[in-house]
Amino acid sequence: MAGIRKRNSNLQIGQNIKKIIYVLIAAVAVIAALLLFSLNSSHDAVIMTVNNEHVTKEEFQKEMEELKSIVFAYFADKYDVSGMKHFWTDNFDGEVPLDFLKSKAMDKIKETRVKQILAKQNGIESYLDYASFKKKLEYENKRRKEAKRKNEPIYGPVQYQEREYYWYVMGNMVEELKKKLANSTLAVSEADLKKYYEENIEQYKKQDSAGIKSSGYKKFDEVQGQIRNRIAGRKFDNLIADMIKNAYVVINIKEYDKLQMN
Repeated sequence: MAGIRKRNSNLQIGQNIKKIIYVLIAAVAVIAALLLFSLNSSHDAVIMTVNNEHVTKEEFQKEMEELKSIVFAYFADKYDVSGMKHFWTDNFDGEVPLDFLKSKAMDKIKETRVKQILAKQNGIESYLDYASFKKKLEYENKRRKEAKRKNEPIYGPVQYQEREYYWYVMGNMVEELKKKLANSTLAVSEADLKKYYEENIEQYKKQDSAGIKSSGYKKFDEVQGQIRNRIAGRKFDNLIADMIKNAYVVINIKEYDKLQMN
């Protein structure tokens, strides 16, 4: 009995130590975030951190600008917003457009950040720091301008706009990440491919030249690449959703509350 009590006591001590360690880790992360918040200028003020990776006011504001029209359309479709002088701060049955916009911007940034973090973990250039991204944009536009001057071939625009280039870079990053994970996290077995094919056979009915479905089905070998991409894509989406759900987010309330929209 004494031996059992001793083991139980040791187990309890071990569990308490683990709890203390978790609390200390969380405390350190919060302190680090607060220090980061306080050391930045107004222009580079940190609005939030996602797994200790900071998001500046500039980046957050740009995301808000990008979502502005979508949020306005949502409220215009749901409520009568004609003639509203203070649209962004008015209250519509408990919904405030500015708060709604900031929430949507935060969701989008969290999604982007976890993708960037995962890319970084896999040795892929991710531009977690928005300032480093802008330097890359500046370099790329100078390179393109010089190429045009020399009559060298240029693919895409002669000069990129900031957000246009941002999503171009992020899109390439995600594609490279998917390729990197294709044989590990996103791997799809032959059994899963065949199972999907059999369960969704109607999707692979043959079509004539006019696009009308006819008798017979495409063979498995003809569509397995398409099926692999579809299943891997779902796996990637689920992976990112889990990372977002488990992300450690700290918000700089003081700076967050200052965010406005005109």
